[in-house]
Amino acid sequence: MAPVTPARKAYRQLKSMISSLKPVKPSQVATMLEHARCEMTVQTAEFYGWAQVAKTSARFISVLLDCPEILPST
Repeated sequence: MAPVTPARKAYRQLKSMISSLKPVKPSQVATMLEHARCEMTVQTAEFYGWAQVAKTSARFISVLLDCPEILPST
């Protein structure tokens, strides 16, 4: 078996996060919207709760494109 590269590891993490998402039926959306009127909350979390997905995606793209860890000075 080939060694696991950082890009492969990041891809697997991202794939597992995306596969855990569940599709929502239109009837469920209507029900959620009815309840949302009473339960309006403001999401102040970083990336609206998607911080880990955003960080993993950024890491995957950085490794895939072979970006340097530290930007060269100009």
